[in-house]
Amino acid sequence: MLLSVLQQGAQGTTLQQLNNFLRTDAEQSRKTYSKIAQNIKKDTNSSIITELATKAFVNKGFEIKSEFKKTVVNDFYSDIQQLDFSDASFAAKQINAWVNKETHGKVDQIISKDMLGPSVQLVLANALFFKGSWSSPFSPEKTRNKSFKVDEDGKEVFVPTMHRMMFLRTGEMFTPGFKWAEIPFQGKQYVMLVLLPDEGKTLSTLVEHLATTDALTTIFNSKRRRNLDIALPKFKLSTKLDLIKPLKQVGIRDIFSKEKANLTGISEKPLYVSQIVHRVELSIDEKVAELPVLQELY
Repeated sequence: MLLSVLQQGAQGTTLQQLNNFLRTDAEQSRKTYSKIAQNIKKDTNSSIITELATKAFVNKGFEIKSEFKKTVVNDFYSDIQQLDFSDASFAAKQINAWVNKETHGKVDQIISKDMLGPSVQLVLANALFFKGSWSSPFSPEKTRNKSFKVDEDGKEVFVPTMHRMMFLRTGEMFTPGFKWAEIPFQGKQYVMLVLLPDEGKTLSTLVEHLATTDALTTIFNSKRRRNLDIALPKFKLSTKLDLIKPLKQVGIRDIFSKEKANLTGISEKPLYVSQIVHRVELSIDEKVAELPVLQELY
């Protein structure tokens, strides 16, 4: 999400790298995000909670170009708040308070005062909160402990595993080798896409394939449905990732370089990205799935 925001203020090679990764230009990104945000606001399904929020925290005295500000407010539905980053403790508390509110208390901290160094002028944050009830809930009586591989070395742990027969959209891809199924939530407007690598295939290969091909488009266009015996782990997952290294690996490099970053559509003053953090808190049980997602860059 935040890369789409940066796209609006990027120019030259910096913009081209973002376009290549996002597979679209700045205008289409803006329209797509705006449409998603509007659809979420219009959603009246009481069994689903979906919220999307973006906010820009700007250092006192740092000037943002009016055109970028207009785009962020009107198309990305973002608030802009000015803070005095020289009072790093207070600024961090304000940013974390917003994060806590937008994730319904599931994420209480994304930034510390030590991260707001003298070179930081702008903090962009994006929060997505989703909580949905399954269209066909799992029966707790059928939940049993089963082995589950947790890494590519074959390490296994025993986890509570939910079971249910379902008639679902499903399919498989022989390259790189995985099966998939969509599990719908009530109202069937939203689904959870489950991907399972074939035996001997690695998760990292699957993720790379999804990031560099049109595999997801193929999946979403598939019409095949059949009965499946679904075995889904019941779990809570918390992870915080620094995205700089993986983004560099897929070709986004200039925004992280003080010398090469061209974000002159945001401000006349030089800007580059020093950190981009992605945090996820995922919880799945027999009745609901809950997913707060938080991204922040500065």
